[in-house]
Amino acid sequence: RTGPLVSEELRLDSSVHVSKRSYSRRPALVATPIILQRRVRSVPACGHSFSTEWLTQVHSQALQERCQNARCPAEMTGSHESTMTCTATGEREESYFGLAPSDMQGRGYADFLFSLTDSVLVRRGGLLRRTDEFLDALSDSVHVFFIFHVPQHGVTTLMRVDGELLGAQDVEMQVQVQHYIGLEGATLRLNLALLGLVIVSVCLILLDAAATATKLWRRRRAARTALKSSLDEEALHQLPSWREWSSVVLDYVCGVATILFVGTRIPLVVSSASSTREILMGLAGIPWSDSTTSLSSKKAVFFSEVRDLLALIDAKANSDAFLNGILIISLLRMIQCTSLHPRLALLTGTIQAAWDDFWHTFLLILLIMTSFAIIAFWRFGAQYAEFASFETSMQTQFMLMIGNSLPHGIWTATVEMQVFVVLFYVVMFLLVLNFVLAIIVEAYTKQRNYIEELEIEQSLLTDLYDVILARALGVRHGWPSPSKLAAWVASMQAKFAVDFGALSKSGLFASQHDTLRFVQHYSKFPFLRPPEVNCYGLVSTDHRDDYVDKVVKRLTEALAIKPPTLKDHARAAAEHRHMRRSASEAVLVHGRSDSFSGRDSDNGTAHAGCGSFV
Repeated sequence: RTGPLVSEELRLDSSVHVSKRSYSRRPALVATPIILQRRVRSVPACGHSFSTEWLTQVHSQALQERCQNARCPAEMTGSHESTMTCTATGEREESYFGLAPSDMQGRGYADFLFSLTDSVLVRRGGLLRRTDEFLDALSDSVHVFFIFHVPQHGVTTLMRVDGELLGAQDVEMQVQVQHYIGLEGATLRLNLALLGLVIVSVCLILLDAAATATKLWRRRRAARTALKSSLDEEALHQLPSWREWSSVVLDYVCGVATILFVGTRIPLVVSSASSTREILMGLAGIPWSDSTTSLSSKKAVFFSEVRDLLALIDAKANSDAFLNGILIISLLRMIQCTSLHPRLALLTGTIQAAWDDFWHTFLLILLIMTSFAIIAFWRFGAQYAEFASFETSMQTQFMLMIGNSLPHGIWTATVEMQVFVVLFYVVMFLLVLNFVLAIIVEAYTKQRNYIEELEIEQSLLTDLYDVILARALGVRHGWPSPSKLAAWVASMQAKFAVDFGALSKSGLFASQHDTLRFVQHYSKFPFLRPPEVNCYGLVSTDHRDDYVDKVVKRLTEALAIKPPTLKDHARAAAEHRHMRRSASEAVLVHGRSDSFSGRDSDNGTAHAGCGSFV
C-alpha cells in the first residue's frame, strides 16, 4: 500500500534526541545554500577540421550499433553533438534542467543545493528530472553560496565555493569569505566620528600640499627670472625638481581619492543596518510551508533577496579595494617622507643611491625569469600543475627564488627537471640574488658614510625637541622667520661667521635681549660654532689634519728628530717668501719669466706656506 510507514499518532508520540553543538559566536544559516552553474554551448564544428570529421565518423558508428534495432530520438540522430561535441564560450539563453537563467554574481542556472544532494528526483519545469544530470559535459563552472548571520555582532557572511570544471589540469576549487556589517547605535556614531577625523586630516594634508606647491611655484618663477637676466648656475639649481612636484601631486591624488572614498562610504555605513534588516526579514518572511504560493514565486523572492545581499557585499568589496589602493599609495608616500631626517633616510637614501643598479638588475631578472618560464611551460606544463601556464610558471619560479621548494618528488622525477631546477638555482639564487645583496650593501655603505660625515646630523628625538623649543622661543622673543634669516645670511658672503653685533644691526630682532637669547640658544650646537682664524688664514676643521699630525708625529719619532714648532713654521714661511722675492729679482735681471714659477721642479707641487717645513 502507499502512505507513511507509521501512523500519525505513533509519529507524534516518538522523540528524536538532538545534540546541538555551536560556536561561541553562534552563526546561523540564513537561507538554504544555492548552487549555480555556468555553462558553455556546443558547436557543430571544432577548431580543427580533422577533429570535426572524426566526431562525425564516431557518431555514425554509434548510430549503426545502437539505433539499428531500436528507435532513437531525432535530436540524437540529427547531429553528432548528442555523443561528443566541441564547446565555445557563451551560455545558453533557453532554460536548462527546467530552470531559467539567473543573475547571481554572474549569469547561470541556480537551484537549491540540498534539493540536488538529498533527493534522487526533483520536479523542475513540470517534469521529473534526475539530480545527477544537473552537471554534464557542458558545465563550465559551479558556484555554491552559503549565507550566515551572527546575531551577537550583526555580521552577515557570504561563503562562496567556486569550482572550475574545465581547467587546464583538473577541477580548481576556491573558497571566498566576505562579510557585511550592519552598524547602528554607538558603533555607528564611532564609525562616523572616525570618518570625520579622516576628512579633517586629509584637509590638513591638502592645505600643506597647497602651501608647498605655492613655494615651489615661487621658486620656479624666481629662478626663471634670474636665468633670463644671466645664466647663473645657482639659479639653475633653485628650479624645483620633478621629485618635489611629484610629491605634491601624490599628496593631492591621495587626498582627493580619500575624500571620494569617505563620501561614498558614509551612505553605505548609515544605511547598513536598515539594509541588513530588510534582507533578513525578507528571507525569513518567505512562506515556504504555504501550499497556495507556487514554488517559482517563492524562489523568485528568495533569489531577489540573495541578489540584494550580494550587491551590498560587492559594493563594500569594491569600496575596500579602492581604499586598499589609497593605503598602498599612502604607505609609499610615508616611506618617501622618511627622507626628511638623515637617520630615517637609510631606506630612501639606499634606494636612491642604488636606483640605477636596481633598474638594470630588474630588467636582468625579468629577462632571465621569462626565459625560464617559457621553457618550463613548454616542457613541463603538460605534466605538472606548477608549470601549467606561463603565469603559474612565473609564480613557481618566484617562490623558488625566495627559498621555497617544489613538492616532493617533482624535481627528481626526470633528468630534464633536475637540470632545469639546478640551473635555475645557480643562476637566480646563487648569482643574481647575491648581486642584488651586493648592490644593497654598497648603497647602504655610501648612505652610512654620508650620515657620518654630515656635521648637522643628530638623533630624531633631539631634533624634534630642538625644533619645538626653537619655535616656542621664536614666538616668545619675536625671532625672524628662517627664510628671512637665511636670506640675510646669504647676502653676507664675505664673512666666515655672524656675531652678536651683526645680528643686532640687521634689524631683524626687536631688542638686544632677543638677539642675545638667539645667540645663546644656537651657540650650543657644535656645527654652528664660528671657524677659527689665525695669522695664516682659516683653520681647517677637517679630520684629515688630525691624521696628518699623527703621521708627522710618528715620522719625527722614527727619525729621532724634534717635531716642528710654531716658530719653525714661521721661519719656514719667511724663508719661502725670501726665496720667491729672490726669484722675482732674478727674473727681472735675466729677462727670463719662466726661470722660477713658485713650483718645485721635481714634483710640480706648490709650496704650502705654513706647512712648507713639513
